[in-house]
Amino acid sequence: MNILITLSYYSPNVSGLTIYAKNLSEELVKKGHMVKIITSRHKKDLKKNEIINGVVISRAFTPFLIGRGPIMPLYPFEIVPDLLKADVINLHLPSFESVVPAILGKLFGKKIIVTYQCDVPLWRGFVNIMSYFVLYISHRITCKLADNIIALSKDYAGNSHFLSKYTNKIKYVNPPIKLSHPNKRFMHKHNNIKYKIGFVGRIAQEKGIENLISTIPHLKKEVGGSFRIFFVGPSDEVIGGGYINNFNKMVKKHGDKIEYLGKFNDAKLAGFYDSIDLLVLPSTQKLEAFGMVQVEAMLSGCPVVSTNIPGVRIPVKETGMGIIVSPNNKTELVKAIVEVLTNRKKYLKKRGDIEKIFGLDKVISEYEKIFTKK
Repeated sequence: MNILITLSYYSPNVSGLTIYAKNLSEELVKKGHMVKIITSRHKKDLKKNEIINGVVISRAFTPFLIGRGPIMPLYPFEIVPDLLKADVINLHLPSFESVVPAILGKLFGKKIIVTYQCDVPLWRGFVNIMSYFVLYISHRITCKLADNIIALSKDYAGNSHFLSKYTNKIKYVNPPIKLSHPNKRFMHKHNNIKYKIGFVGRIAQEKGIENLISTIPHLKKEVGGSFRIFFVGPSDEVIGGGYINNFNKMVKKHGDKIEYLGKFNDAKLAGFYDSIDLLVLPSTQKLEAFGMVQVEAMLSGCPVVSTNIPGVRIPVKETGMGIIVSPNNKTELVKAIVEVLTNRKKYLKKRGDIEKIFGLDKVISEYEKIFTKK
């Protein structure tokens, strides 16, 4: 099968959306499918065309960004040759430009499958408000034309005002999550720390990082001084981010209780999960629709504390491997962190049990069924 996947950003950009698309496309290639990615060339040093792990990648001319959105004036012309060859077109939203392959695909009689990864919040400011409404109109047209819409969970879709308009088209498929063989060498120097708390994700405002850092004085009282919070993820290269300065101030304020390790490759990330006692995902906004890092941690035997947000609460609810707390509730967050750290064995589950729920092969098979269904 010839599959065309479109999204605004692809690897090496790091976000849940890009990791999802990367895992999906590479696994589809392993199944014998031809997969082509069309995305933005948002940095000049990115190659226009390349093949990574069997996935063919084409990056469209992108002279500038507006907020988090890439502007690709030649996109309609660049996408047509690949669109004509495709058996199915998989559009990953949020993505303003998705309306272009949706309309063209419909005109050429192609099957259109939308993967709806998250809602977009309405932020303050004239540019943000205008961008939001343009994106909303684009998504409405795209989803109207789609044959099916893949949502990450019933929980998220059931709480999404946008997706409530398309319930007859929705298929529920877990995200494609995989874990590399771990490289543990980098954590050896931290063996003297009793409790190692981890955060994995973009250093961005919607991740609730301030809430996690605010627990430090309270954790000192509850578990003593032998703990540290380790942050892993991209910072200044985050598209539409701009949060790194605030983060650096918080790191400076709390000294040896916070350590920023930067962006890790897959092997180092797997080793990180193996080395920490707890992963915390304190997200506060609907830009977080699942939190794949939770399942990655669980597959490594690491319990999780996450927030009670639609979609984000699913991994802990489905596995019992952690605690769910109210978003922006520091008291609950401290209590949950202390509980898991001091009673960790209570929250551990076998890897096989996690794979039964979030197995990668099952996800890819479900995608293949949706792609091929007449």
